[in-house]
Amino acid sequence: MTRDAFSLGRTLKIGVAVLFTLAIMVAGIFLLYSRRADKETRRAYSMIAQLEQGMSTQEQLLSEARSARQKLIQTDTTLQLQNQTEELRQRLLRAENSEVSGLRQQLNETTGRLHRMEAESAAAEVVIRSYAPSNLSLKVRDDGIGLI
Repeated sequence: MTRDAFSLGRTLKIGVAVLFTLAIMVAGIFLLYSRRADKETRRAYSMIAQLEQGMSTQEQLLSEARSARQKLIQTDTTLQLQNQTEELRQRLLRAENSEVSGLRQQLNETTGRLHRMEAESAAAEVVIRSYAPSNLSLKVRDDGIGLI
């Protein structure tokens, strides 16, 4: 009987030791994966913050471009310059020799201003177009966050 009690005690001790070892292994695996999940979460939050900052920068660029365009439309400077250029060309055709050099100089200045304004407008549109398609959409998946 004592022999059965000793073998039962030994079996219980081995069983408890195995359970204790399994519990330590499960806790280690849990800690390993929970730290990895925390890192992924922090990385996802920082990525979202960067995207939000980029979006605010793009929104600022777009609002500045809209206000500049509205200002340009309100003043109609380009239209005025185009009309002035046409008027100078007509006057140049009807002008006498003494007025030709002065009219040519005015026409060159007006044409130069018109070309500069068109180039500035085109450059602003290129900047806006280059930043506009950089919007990224996020998709939340079961295993984390991914870019679409």
